[in-house]
Amino acid sequence: MPNAAHASLEITGIPIDLVDMEEVVREIDEAARSRETLLISTVNSNFVALSARHRGFRDSLIESDLCTVDGVGVLLLCKLVSGRPISRVSGADILEVLRARAENSLGRPLRVFFLGGANGVADQARRRLNAARSPAICCVGALDPGFGSMDELSRAEVIDAINDAQPDFLIVALGAERGQAWLMRNGSRLKVPVRSHFGAAINFLAGTIERAPSRWQAFGMEWIWRITREPKLARRYWADALSLGWLLSSEVAPRALSIWVGRLVQTVYPSRPRISSTEEADRVLVRLGGRLADTHLDQLRTTFAAAITSGKPITLDLAGIVSASSEVRGAVLRLRREASRRSRPLHLIGARHGIQRSLAPDTELVR
Repeated sequence: MPNAAHASLEITGIPIDLVDMEEVVREIDEAARSRETLLISTVNSNFVALSARHRGFRDSLIESDLCTVDGVGVLLLCKLVSGRPISRVSGADILEVLRARAENSLGRPLRVFFLGGANGVADQARRRLNAARSPAICCVGALDPGFGSMDELSRAEVIDAINDAQPDFLIVALGAERGQAWLMRNGSRLKVPVRSHFGAAINFLAGTIERAPSRWQAFGMEWIWRITREPKLARRYWADALSLGWLLSSEVAPRALSIWVGRLVQTVYPSRPRISSTEEADRVLVRLGGRLADTHLDQLRTTFAAAITSGKPITLDLAGIVSASSEVRGAVLRLRREASRRSRPLHLIGARHGIQRSLAPDTELVR
């Protein structure tokens, strides 16, 4: 399974990969070299709010190869459910690190293409990037397709312009919801290995929007800086804060409390974890039970990998689960991604409501 070495958290039904900037940059270079697809989603509070409202947007995150933390709100949610250090890896920071490198492992400049932004912004970002004449990165194309319908943004001329430039990395700025939808819709038509929606990163590079100073970013106050520069963002940030607060009180805080109580109970009344797999004539049946913690991830990933490579439909029986850590739930979300990519039907059965809601809200619960 791709990214098998990555632990993943599940927060509000979204997988968050526990990777730092060094790992992300290394995977970008490797994908550029191998030409294997790498879809990166940098998850901020707006992504969390949108995923709670729109199944398609949430699916785009589950289908992503890497989901990183972008924003102090998501960072706090992850720390609350995991209790471990989490690295923040935003789209703007990824682009800055790629620009700042004196060299890369490719032996040539990483070729990027900018798509979107207001009129002329992408081309201005292209010119500013290339003016530095970096041996590690260059921009081979920029396109402003306007703000039309998804059909207009997906017309053949747009896709052909991107593919003909032969980039390694496509950086999109079409607004979070439209950008993710565009990447999902046109993924099979693109010949670009690395794809991501970086939003305002293109504006920062072009110089049309001033990014918050590093001290503001370090204290998680970048959003205040953005509002002073772009007052129209205040309404979106307020809506995102309300959505995040509701998810914190209704899902994340109760889950965090349950995890800590479960760890305490486990020390007094141990519940032996159960992970088993049975290959039947028409499916692979994977049963999970007991209290599943991070220490069981290696066995869980091995079991899931074997189920995927069997080529058969997978049934995941969760009826025996007493509790499951956020990383265990993250592994299940990554199983969903691999099953979907390989056209393997995946059925969840016996899940309690809380687990069902976070792992597969669109799947009918079977008892």
